Amino acid sequence: DRSPSRGLGDVYKRQKDKWEQVKELVNLSDEYYAFTATLDKYRDKVESVFGPTIYKLSAADAIQKGLIWKPVWMIANVEGKRENNIAQGVAQAFREHDANNSYDVKALVNCNYTPDVIAVMNSQQLVELRKDFPTLMVAIISSATGCIIDDKKVDRPEWIKTVNGHNGALLVLHINICNAGIDIPEFNLVVWAYMPTSETYHTQGNGRGSRLSEQDRKRLESGEIT
Repeated sequence: DRSPSRGLGDVYKRQKDKWEQVKELVNLSDEYYAFTATLDKYRDKVESVFGPTIYKLSAADAIQKGLIWKPVWMIANVEGKRENNIAQGVAQAFREHDANNSYDVKALVNCNYTPDVIAVMNSQQLVELRKDFPTLMVAIISSATGCIIDDKKVDRPEWIKTVNGHNGALLVLHINICNAGIDIPEFNLVVWAYMPTSETYHTQGNGRGSRLSEQDRKRLESGEIT
């Protein structure tokens, strides 16, 4: 039986099993600590296993301490139908961020569907971005397209290594992959091609534009970024 409801039930069962395993490990331990970026609405569940919170750092305090930087989000005005002009919004956000800063734009574009990715990939706006930004690397990752860097298919380890090692402007298009499980601290612009209904996913996605790379820390110390 491969029905959607059966598959979803299996996912919930696996998640429950993992949480039960965590509780069993805690019960076997003399001392234990949990470090989590869980949203407040899930905190009761965490505290029910690990006990009360002993230290909490808000995003505002983390920014003040220089641990992360203020995330940048763009709202782009798009003329005409969204499905036909999504690349217009992506390009506008990219150019505006570049005009307002002295460092290379490294944008993470959150797409909802494969047609969104393909629309940007095949757009005239992307052709013009590549022309105006000679160092621009365009990287794509999704279950449907696989891993692509500048129109060339690669495997995931090479994709991650190449993206992290790129010295120049960067545009990453993804669907439900880069917001968790892949470590790329260079992003300084988050663009949403849609608005997610999940608060957790939205928070994770926005947080990808707040992480500090080694170069970011130097810029923060010099006052180039705040």
